Amino acid sequence: MGIKKFEKWDIWADYPANPVIKSGPPEWVIADPTFIPPSESPDGRWHLFAHVMLFGINHYISRDGLKWISTKQRIESGLRPFIYKEEDEY
Repeated sequence: MGIKKFEKWDIWADYPANPVIKSGPPEWVIADPTFIPPSESPDGRWHLFAHVMLFGINHYISRDGLKWISTKQRIESGLRPFIYKEEDEY
């Protein structure tokens, strides 16, 4: 990848429905996201894991990468999620 790839950075437009994942009390911050794209997930959907300020790591799913829903699954006290895949297992 060269610098030419970034020549048009100034015409980038913000997605009008941002933020795509909203936070609110008591989870004021959603940070450090990592994801599995549909091409690599077992169910063909996006899977996003992100740290929430007070509670650990939350799991969100999406069909299009823009509209996300929480699965209500949480890893308590987790911080900065990382996804590791070995063969067909995460």
